[in-house]
Amino acid sequence: MKLPSGINKATGLKVALAEVELSPHNVIGVGDAENDFAFLEACGCSAAVGNATPALKDTVDVVLEGCRGRGVVELIEQIVAKDAGIIPAGRHGIRVGIDRNGDEVQIVPYAGSLLISGSSGIGKSKFRPPDIADFDDRNHWPFRT
Repeated sequence: MKLPSGINKATGLKVALAEVELSPHNVIGVGDAENDFAFLEACGCSAAVGNATPALKDTVDVVLEGCRGRGVVELIEQIVAKDAGIIPAGRHGIRVGIDRNGDEVQIVPYAGSLLISGSSGIGKSKFRPPDIADFDDRNHWPFRT
């Protein structure tokens, strides 16, 4: 099928999601070839079936063993069993800084949480990511506004 320039699975997904008022973060996409790159990048979670190209397998969140439809069934079983736990921890993290070893520090929505609470006027809305100097010797970060 020949599509006009700029029209692909990702643009179709964007239109469909707007119609049903869903975020791309709520979408799990499955692909097997080069024409799926943009589509899978637009999805909150991306998966490649077993017969997918090696290049595609290198870029997705989940690589399935099953080919074609069997891979999709495998993905559904994983979702039922693990829910968002199928997504690698660092994929959707919110970067808040770099630790002393030079590694990225993230708040990972599927593997942890952060609660900022307190009385009105204490600076919750002025939360800022920590600087390396803010971490103490135990790699803990004391909250400061």
